[in-house]
Amino acid sequence: MIVVGFIILFVYVFILGFACIGLIKNSRQKKFSSSKQFTLSIIIPVRNEMNRIDCLLHSLEKSKIDKKLLKEIIFVNDHSEDDTILKIEQWKNRQSLHIKLLHLKQSIGKKKAIVYGAQHVTADFILTLDADTNFNTDFLQKISSQLNEKNKLYVVPVIEKNGLFLSRMASHANCTISIGLANFGFPINCNGAALIFDRATFLHLHPFQDNYQITSGDDLFTLNSFVKHKKGVQTIQMHQNVVLTEGAQNLVEFLSRGVRWSGKMKHIHLPVANLFGFTILLSNFFVYYFLGICLFSELYFLSLIWLLIKLFFDFISVFSSFTLYNNKSILKYTLPMYFMYPIYLFLVLFLNLIPIKFEWKNRPVLNLKTN
Repeated sequence: MIVVGFIILFVYVFILGFACIGLIKNSRQKKFSSSKQFTLSIIIPVRNEMNRIDCLLHSLEKSKIDKKLLKEIIFVNDHSEDDTILKIEQWKNRQSLHIKLLHLKQSIGKKKAIVYGAQHVTADFILTLDADTNFNTDFLQKISSQLNEKNKLYVVPVIEKNGLFLSRMASHANCTISIGLANFGFPINCNGAALIFDRATFLHLHPFQDNYQITSGDDLFTLNSFVKHKKGVQTIQMHQNVVLTEGAQNLVEFLSRGVRWSGKMKHIHLPVANLFGFTILLSNFFVYYFLGICLFSELYFLSLIWLLIKLFFDFISVFSSFTLYNNKSILKYTLPMYFMYPIYLFLVLFLNLIPIKFEWKNRPVLNLKTN
């Protein structure tokens, strides 16, 4: 068992180290650019966002971008039950930007909202944003300058700005993995809070087909489809300029989100993603195995080496993300995260096996396909 643990650790360290190098490379390398200027449209699905959308509206209002490049901002209302639409309409009336407000009728869900919005887009590329995001004033200008004919999907750095420390730490690590590996040509993950893709390719591939009943997954189903059909995938170079989003505010919300996100993973067919996901799961469970050996066995020194190596690379994965967003105060949570995250993963797995119901935006979380 100890040998298996070290094999798992070797794979974990290799992939995570590779991702950290890729993330640092992202902040330094010169991106492929095009002589042609590509236009951009923004799609923002909204449902009951009245208390969360203010920061996004402020970011959009203050953004510096050529209006010829930003074709339109499209809000797609997914049957909001609060005053979200009223707030958007009041904000819209004060803007000179081209803003559309669409309403889903029969259909429901974020995926339906994205597809419906994409059908009304006139630009070359689409940027999807969650309603709780915000970004710097030059964010849109920077991403529009990096769009080119070679790549059809762009992974955007997304980091949580507040909330439970477990959630924020995980977002830093996920950012390192998604940006770092994609930068080396191994895109395995992305964040649906901000994602850029070619409109024509998206509508042609129809990545959500047969997956609408799964609550989560608009991001990974899109990535999976683009990779499967060998469409170019690249990262946005965003040194100290990322998209910020709201983190889970408490443990129940964090667990609920984990159950929702885990539901999409069984339907994703990216070999590197599946390998690394399996490795992360096992390496975290081995933490308590080696901790037990360290405390109660004569092999404590070997076990201590395993624990320290994993702790070091966990620390590096979070620290590397500071090349994108400088928030070093979160490093103090590395050790608590090290011992609490395996428990969180176990709870998510357990909750997926029992008939307990979670809700997201006043709707039940569904993780199974329906025929």
